[in-house]
Amino acid sequence: MRKDVLNISTLTLLVVRRHLLVWLKTWPSALAWAIGEPLVFLLAFGFGFKKLIGGIQGHDYVLFLAPGLVAVGAMNVACYECTFGSFSRLEMIRAYDAIASTPVMPEEIAFADALWGALKSCIMAMVMMMVFAVFGAINTFTVLLALPALFFMSLFFASLSLIATSVAKNFDFFSYYFTVIVTPAFFFSGAFFPVEQLPRVFRIAAQCLPITHAVDVTRASALHGSMYSIVLKTLILAGVSIPAAFIAAWRMKKRIVK
Repeated sequence: MRKDVLNISTLTLLVVRRHLLVWLKTWPSALAWAIGEPLVFLLAFGFGFKKLIGGIQGHDYVLFLAPGLVAVGAMNVACYECTFGSFSRLEMIRAYDAIASTPVMPEEIAFADALWGALKSCIMAMVMMMVFAVFGAINTFTVLLALPALFFMSLFFASLSLIATSVAKNFDFFSYYFTVIVTPAFFFSGAFFPVEQLPRVFRIAAQCLPITHAVDVTRASALHGSMYSIVLKTLILAGVSIPAAFIAAWRMKKRIVK
């Protein structure tokens, strides 16, 4: 058995393909959840507060809000997939055990979960973009420039979620993870208001979150922002997400083989 967690082969992609084929059997319900929540936020906050707030940073509030909702929506998809989804495959349906009986190594199974979480998030993000376009909240194809940043941001949160899964004893454990990490990241990411409005300590903390940079990139792509900023922040996200994925694979390997 290979012991080095960095020894990830192309078999990883076959596991990702397996997850995709399973998801294609239940995609309508998955889309309903992933799109429904951001759409409710858009309707309630975007159109509800639009006349009260007016414009932000020179843009209509709906146009300001929608790209942020795409980013935090993608984050949520990655987090749920690699907590509840991965824990189910690990402990409930024992899919990891079945896959581990093949030439696929435990670290490859875990790495595939992180990749699948990021890929699924990007699929959902594109669907959200199309839905928001119908409502006039996104009106340019340049928003697609944000997909690489969304992928790497989702890879980071998928990896972080797998690390949480590696120590979870039951589903109740994830209440701590979502309350302490995911929910604050959701609200302090700059999706609903500029991060500059926060007190200095919270502003610095928000800038340390990958989701904040993903929101910035998605908004800049949708509102024709600086291409330099888009590229730079995408590279930053890649720089933090790839090591996180290997750390998650290392942690999950220990959980799978024990």
